[in-house]
Amino acid sequence: LRLSKLAPEVPLGYLTYFAGPTIPWSLVPFSSTTVQNTEFTASYKNNSLGFRDREHSIEKLPGTKRVLLVGDSFTYGLGAEYEQSFPFVLEKRLNSNSISSLGQRFEVINMGVPSYYPELEYLTVKYKGSQFKPDLILVAFVPNDVIETYLGRVTVNNGLLITRRAERLGKLGLWLYSHSHLVRTTYKLVDWALYSSTADPDSVPTYDTVFQAGTYEKDWQKIESDYAQIANLAKRLGSKMGIIYIPQERDLKMANPRALLERLTRWAHQHDAMMIETLSAFEAGVKNEKLFYPLDGHCTPAGYDLIGTTVAEALLGTKGERHPTSSLP
Repeated sequence: LRLSKLAPEVPLGYLTYFAGPTIPWSLVPFSSTTVQNTEFTASYKNNSLGFRDREHSIEKLPGTKRVLLVGDSFTYGLGAEYEQSFPFVLEKRLNSNSISSLGQRFEVINMGVPSYYPELEYLTVKYKGSQFKPDLILVAFVPNDVIETYLGRVTVNNGLLITRRAERLGKLGLWLYSHSHLVRTTYKLVDWALYSSTADPDSVPTYDTVFQAGTYEKDWQKIESDYAQIANLAKRLGSKMGIIYIPQERDLKMANPRALLERLTRWAHQHDAMMIETLSAFEAGVKNEKLFYPLDGHCTPAGYDLIGTTVAEALLGTKGERHPTSSLP
């Protein structure tokens, strides 16, 4: 029916990407789309640099402190409107305290991109973020960053990100996958079986093994190396670096949900980086309200609000004043 135009086209995906010379893939500048499914409806629009943010001037206004955010789809704000994303909430919270009333202004620059992981986040800071001379660089870590680092780089085909497994479909298979709901559903079922099979050269252990000591050690070392490059770049810029730990819903059900947080905290202490954890806030908040979409997996607006509020409190103190031990420059 779709081939004969008697049925509507299947949406190709959230966003459109392009391959670049310095960063393997980026979002197309000025691109936009609206996604509607059974859990949410959200519109996405990117600026001239390909980020979901307003335009920012290179030069800072007097009295402005800049916070640069890099991360994946949680930083981008998938599943929520722009004004509900946690970078937007963070800037709003920072500027609603007594410091801003004394002439101090905070500017948050969001450079989060879906499917990014630490290597690409470092390249983003290096080639796009550093020109804005941020006072603080915050990297949002989500546990699936470990798996994304393991899987490595993908390619771009007609604006879509293509994994190594998807490349096996060939040109015809990719076209059918993009245009047929039946093909896409069938492939996902078969692919998941292969994905979980050790017989598949591109398989990965199940998600819960990310929290087990000794697993993904090579990939952890790669993440820590990428973070070290961000920390060194921050020093050269005269700024500071921090890590925001953001859990996913299934993390809250793990036997030791703090295993990854503890490792990142040790790394942060060793490299004079700030560590902001939102895990405790999620553990308390999820008991009272819906913070994640069960099927999609991303945060609800309430979840993003929790992140933005928690990060603001860590930077300024819980009462909106500059905390004596705050790492905000």
